[in-house]
Amino acid sequence: MTKKSMFSKPEITFLNTMRVGRIATVNPLSGYPHMVPICFVFDGISFYTTLSEGSKRIRNIKSGSKVSLLFDKYEERDEEWLTLQGLLITCRISAKLHRKQRFFYERMALANQKILTI
Repeated sequence: MTKKSMFSKPEITFLNTMRVGRIATVNPLSGYPHMVPICFVFDGISFYTTLSEGSKRIRNIKSGSKVSLLFDKYEERDEEWLTLQGLLITCRISAKLHRKQRFFYERMALANQKILTI
């Protein structure tokens, strides 16, 4: 059975043009957000990114943190903004770590990295 995307066609088009996004999680002890840039692959339904198994991201996710993904771009000319466009996705996920994710490896050409599926 094929999964249906939660994203509209314009959102999918926008996400497919992005090369870098940001992922934010919350530290359960301090309550402070932890946000870092990520390179990712998007297949129209899920996002895939690499991470270290002991990273703050994965520790926060394993402790039940909600996750926010932010993708944005802007255009400027002569130091003036012309457009600003973005998409914020907030969700709760379980940490799904994979040693191999063929789709990700083919797109990102990485070897022996763990993959987080969001």
